[in-house]
Amino acid sequence: MILGLIVCIVFLFVTLTSMERRMASVESELKENSKKGAEHNLPENEKKGSLNKERKPDQRYPLAKLASPLLVVVIAGLIACVIFQFITLASTERRLKEVEKKLNEISKKRSEYTQSEMETNGLLSSSRHRRSANPKTNLSDLTKKLVALESRTDNLLKELRLKSSLGGRDGRDGMSGSPGPAGRDGREGPAGPRGLPGPKGDVGRTGSTGPQGPPGPQGKKGQEGYGLSGVSYNRWGRKNCSGDATLVYRGFMGSGYYTHTGGGTNFVCLTDNPIYGKVIAGWQGTAAIYGTEYQTSGFPGLSNLDQHDAPCAVCYVRKRGSQIMIPGTNKCPSGWAREYKGYLMSSHYDHAHPSEYVCIDEGAEAIPGSHSDTNGALLYMAQGDCGHALTCGPYIHGHELTCVVCTK
Repeated sequence: MILGLIVCIVFLFVTLTSMERRMASVESELKENSKKGAEHNLPENEKKGSLNKERKPDQRYPLAKLASPLLVVVIAGLIACVIFQFITLASTERRLKEVEKKLNEISKKRSEYTQSEMETNGLLSSSRHRRSANPKTNLSDLTKKLVALESRTDNLLKELRLKSSLGGRDGRDGMSGSPGPAGRDGREGPAGPRGLPGPKGDVGRTGSTGPQGPPGPQGKKGQEGYGLSGVSYNRWGRKNCSGDATLVYRGFMGSGYYTHTGGGTNFVCLTDNPIYGKVIAGWQGTAAIYGTEYQTSGFPGLSNLDQHDAPCAVCYVRKRGSQIMIPGTNKCPSGWAREYKGYLMSSHYDHAHPSEYVCIDEGAEAIPGSHSDTNGALLYMAQGDCGHALTCGPYIHGHELTCVVCTK
């Protein structure tokens, strides 16, 4: 572009110089003509001498008159040259881009043919290299290169069309590439037909015994067998049974009067629904049985029962066949079931009528409406006296003794 501007300036300068020369030649011709006229008509020249003298300064008038238009023409020419050079350069760049685009397409199409691909890449790289190596190439050189590239492009296109129509031989197989990643598992196919059963195998070795499994569901209850089973016991001081025991009947504790010297010494559970047989009316003064009162004044938990009559209950346990009462503890031995626990009680040691020791329930209750202090058989808390043959080691002198009723 700069070279084009220089060419335009030189051209305008040469044009201006040529015009100056032509103006000078015109002036010289005018001077010669004026001298010839003076020789032929001297008087007339003399007459007009003063006029010529007056007009002498205007002999160069044509040159001065043309100066301003000439300057305008020069500036316009410069601007036109610049515009022309710019348009020409833009058109050349556009044609170069089109040629490069065609070359890229050719290089892609000729990738199947090794030799043609190398020639196309060499052409493209050499073209770009020449453009980048000499960015100030003038317009004429660019035009020549553009024409050469277009001719080369047409030849390559014709060659490609010819090869694609004829079809060359297959090239040699390339080297095997590295194995790709494993693909995803395919869909599961349909199940095949069932095969024939194979021959029976040999019997294997007996395995080790496995862990014991969980217990199975409980079976149905069998028929009741013949013979006696179960055990019964008296629950002193209560009117009901506990646990899996069933109530046979309830009633009142009975024994001999505390001041009598005869009569029975054991406690019995009199039913609360008596049934009589043959009788003799009135009191005959024979053997007698009385109700039983608590004498528990001041004892924690049982003091509210003092002077009340004591109830009782007879209980039956079907699943067990033995029953014991253990004094001095409220726990059963291992393997035995506890039916109830309480305190050991009996008659007073200083009364005339003795009685057995019984286990009164720790939650004893009284017969309703029986608080009247009518006496009869009396129940006192049994204490340990370790000063007379009772070992004062495990037992503590004066402590009330506990008891428990167990079955098995």
